[in-house]
Amino acid sequence: MAHEVFIPKTGIYMDDCHLIDWLVDEGAPVRAGDALFLMETNKVEMEIEAGADGIVHQGAPVGEDYPIGKVIGWIAEDDSEYRRLVEGGATA
Repeated sequence: MAHEVFIPKTGIYMDDCHLIDWLVDEGAPVRAGDALFLMETNKVEMEIEAGADGIVHQGAPVGEDYPIGKVIGWIAEDDSEYRRLVEGGATA
């Protein structure tokens, strides 16, 4: 089952963040601990790491604000799961 990529709470007063950039291309492999996306909150930029090994499916566009806990993408376990996410139109 695909691993959800979501906006983590990184500060006590954090309600949302701005998604600056995906650091891994759509459809590219990633390993747990690799930098996955860049977000900004309270004018502080931070890299968020992948929580699993697999293939990245970006479900949310950059340049938007998202609330804590919002699923913005998935890490598929294998090629067939990735294709199902893409063909199913999985978006955040």
